[in-house]
Amino acid sequence: MRELSKKILNRLDAIKGKTFMYNTNQLLIQAYKVNGVKVQIVTDKGWYEPSYNKIENFLDNLLPIETQEESLAHEETGLMIVHQARVTTSSINDLKSILMDNIKKVQESKDYIPQAQEINSNVKSIIEVAKAEIEVLKIMKS
Repeated sequence: MRELSKKILNRLDAIKGKTFMYNTNQLLIQAYKVNGVKVQIVTDKGWYEPSYNKIENFLDNLLPIETQEESLAHEETGLMIVHQARVTTSSINDLKSILMDNIKKVQESKDYIPQAQEINSNVKSIIEVAKAEIEVLKIMKS
């Protein structure tokens, strides 16, 4: 029987307690269990049981989203988020890569469109943060 890699187990540990979009569903990942040749993933919407050879694809297709609680926590920290969200050349290249990958996924499957819309919304938020960061830097220089 094949065993899951440490990398996959670490990824599974990292998603517990977080909210994601998967296909057209918003899921809160509650727990997982490695069982035979499948991984049982318990969410607030039900169980997912990808086989070992499909678990990496499943994890790759989880789109992290911010819950209302996380959003409120970010609002409470105010400008600290702007400071931490500094946009770099490598993050811009990462965004380009993600967007190109998502364009391919939408072309392959129309089921991916809701996730692509969420990504578009997140990218717009990142752009707004970058604009706010520029404004803060202008104020600090004057």
